[in-house]
Amino acid sequence: IVLVLVVVLVRAVAGVVVFRYALVKTALEQGVPKATGFPFRLASLTTQIFPGRVNIQQMEMNNPPDFSDPMFFSIPEIYVDCYWMTYVTGKRIEIPEMRLNLKSIHIVRRADGVLNVDLLGGKKEEKPGQEPPPGEQAPQQPQPPAEEKPPIPIHIGRMEISLGEIVYRNYQDRPANDPKEMKYDLGV
Repeated sequence: IVLVLVVVLVRAVAGVVVFRYALVKTALEQGVPKATGFPFRLASLTTQIFPGRVNIQQMEMNNPPDFSDPMFFSIPEIYVDCYWMTYVTGKRIEIPEMRLNLKSIHIVRRADGVLNVDLLGGKKEEKPGQEPPPGEQAPQQPQPPAEEKPPIPIHIGRMEISLGEIVYRNYQDRPANDPKEMKYDLGV
């Protein structure tokens, strides 16, 4: 009986380890579109609790369907190595190594003048003078800030950032399918 319990426990732990990547990846692929309003996908995501690593491969976010250009951004790799115990103790955030490879970002202005970046965060398009829908209240005045704690310092040992291209397409006041385009190849 003890041997059977050990085998079941080992299989359960192995299942959690194997499926945690799929669970986190699925949670991100479903949660990010809800939070931003933009379609989102990851090719792969790996995490290690000890020592504290996250490696994301082929992260892509598309524009909402009412934009002519499908791509918003493409990031082939994000890698973060973190000593999370320094964060737990409240002393500082220690990141010995960090890599960001941004292949491209596409900023698009639709024919009606709306920019894709303005819609991030799931913001709804508002027209001037438009009343909030029933059941939604108008924004309230901000409350005075509570007493703030000092920020936790961040120490980054090594950071690699690769920047590919930024593309700006403007469809406003242009013939259909003939946007004004500006392309900046950063090559950094």
